[in-house]
Amino acid sequence: MQALFPGIDLELYARSGGQSWHDWNGNGVADDPYGLGGDECLVFFLGGLFERDPRTGAYHLTGFCPDKSRPTIRTQGKPRSGPFFEFDSRRLMSREKWGLSTWTWMCIMKHDPHPTR
Repeated sequence: MQALFPGIDLELYARSGGQSWHDWNGNGVADDPYGLGGDECLVFFLGGLFERDPRTGAYHLTGFCPDKSRPTIRTQGKPRSGPFFEFDSRRLMSREKWGLSTWTWMCIMKHDPHPTR
């Protein structure tokens, strides 16, 4: 994380007495640490943080705050760093994991157990 976000304080929550934290999943709560699988890392590191469009209900990825020490700050209407890949929001899927939502990319390839010969 420190290579991607130089200057990030990974102990922010402890140092601030629980008053500040990096809100990686955007739920507004200081969550316990959790790990991401490969598919979730792909979406997170290429797409960034997600937001929900209040008009359509669709989710889209917004990149990160350009302040490398606080990459999860929401910067409405200000420049962002990324996203580095435009994921089709219709193929983003929320996955509940340890009571938290993470995002993955749905593959559109169909598996046919009986292919034509």
